[in-house]
Order: sequence, then structure tokens, then C-alpha cells
Amino acid sequence: RMDQGTVHASITTIDLGKTVGQAALPFESTAFEEGKQYDLRLPEGIFCQGDPDLLAQLTVILLGNAFKYCDEHGRIGVEVKKHGKGAKLLVSNTGEGIAPEDMERIFDRFYRGDSSHNREKEGNGLGLSIARKNVEEHHGKIRVISDPGAETVFMVTLP
Repeated sequence: RMDQGTVHASITTIDLGKTVGQAALPFESTAFEEGKQYDLRLPEGIFCQGDPDLLAQLTVILLGNAFKYCDEHGRIGVEVKKHGKGAKLLVSNTGEGIAPEDMERIFDRFYRGDSSHNREKEGNGLGLSIARKNVEEHHGKIRVISDPGAETVFMVTLP
């Protein structure tokens, strides 16, 4: 629907910490069950222009990937920061990371990186493509930094 232009963000001023917190809360039980450290830094009062439903979906996609690719007993972090007149969302995880040759393609539809991992991890390769579309609908930017074997951080900047 996003490709066809039938999904449009209902942009309003939102408290990003609250919006992300509501989407991130259900993952606390997953972290506990999987023995992972779950670090939330979601101060209230950091406002930006956004659609709360699309930003919640974005948060769920990024956290789903963070949990999926986090190493055993690793760490997942979610942080909201002030960024100019807008805000920044950071979702990080420890683990294997993203290979340098995959960095340019991870936001492409159906791209799943190393094919040897495709059998091990569920998914169809659409999540990050949808995440990118959500961010673009907000006139924001999304990028990733990955240090293979250490940490991967997805950074979303919103106006």
C-alpha cells in the first residue's frame, strides 16, 4: 500500500519517548524470556512531527530485528534523543552485525543478507523496507552503523 501511495502519515506533534515506549513495552517479556539485557532510555518531553501509528510500527520492526539478530544473552537498546528541532530514535543490539557488503542493500525489499542465515531466521525481508518507507513518509532519515561481531545501531532522525 505504501508503494501505491495509499498510506499517508497523519502528522501531528507527538512525544516520541511516549510513542516509542508504548511500542517497546511488550518486548520486555521477550527480553526476560531470552535472557537478554533490555535497556530503554525514553525520556518524555522530546517532541517531533510524526504519525504515532507509523512510528510505533517502525519501532516494532526495528526491535523485532534487534531481537532476531542479537547474540545469546546479548543487549538490546532503545533510546530517544533531542535532535535539533526534531528527535532521534536509536535501536541497537549486540551480535554478529551486518557484513559491509550487505549494508547498501538491507533496506531493499526481500533482501536478507547472508543466505546461510536465511534458513535460521524467520522473516521475508520486508521489515526494513517498510521501516524506510515509514521514515520517508515522515521526511526523516534512517541509517545503520554495524561493527561486525560487536554492535549494530539503527538511527532514525525525524523533523
